[in-house]
Amino acid sequence: MAVERLTSAQNPRIKELILLGTKARERRASGLFVTEGVRECVRAIEAGVQPQTVFCCPEYLRDEAAETVINGCGARRYDLSPALYDHVAYRGGVEGIICIMRDP
Repeated sequence: MAVERLTSAQNPRIKELILLGTKARERRASGLFVTEGVRECVRAIEAGVQPQTVFCCPEYLRDEAAETVINGCGARRYDLSPALYDHVAYRGGVEGIICIMRDP
């Protein structure tokens, strides 16, 4: 599956990510939630939680083992520019990965 590179905050997928990250009502209605960070995303995938969408910033993602797990999870992957990743990330660090996951 080809990886699409996103650079605009106006992209509908980015708008959905921001909405799910900020609105509990949207998370409850959709059955989706947002996970950010290498350790958190990899642990959720290994525990059997199904990611729907994976957003990566290749310039920030330095963990090859995490990239292998993420690429093998079957979710749609989008690569983000560093500026866009910085815009959508809700945590302080720059680990390079954010997932939209389906509630188990």
